[in-house]
Amino acid sequence: MKVSAIFDYEYDGLASGAVWIVDSEQNREWFNRRFDKLDSSSAIFFRDKRKSIAEVLYQLVGNIVDHHPEWTSISVSGLKIADLAGDDYLRDFEIEEAENGFVLR
Repeated sequence: MKVSAIFDYEYDGLASGAVWIVDSEQNREWFNRRFDKLDSSSAIFFRDKRKSIAEVLYQLVGNIVDHHPEWTSISVSGLKIADLAGDDYLRDFEIEEAENGFVLR
């Protein structure tokens, strides 16, 4: 299963299946408009700004794995690989650059 993790606070793109999107007013509206088209385990998540972005992503990935044990990839948008520089949280994952972010496998 492919899962999307969206860190863009003003997301207005297309997404389907399992989607985890960062909390903002615009993203809540996006999520509510598409809720019936998303996987039932999709969610809005809160980004704790006291933590590094790598730590937030690591915790989010843990939640995704718990809710979607059959995951095969997590497409992360709204972040760049460079945002993770110096953090070792995701060392167990293969990270592949993508157009709007990167993919974890």
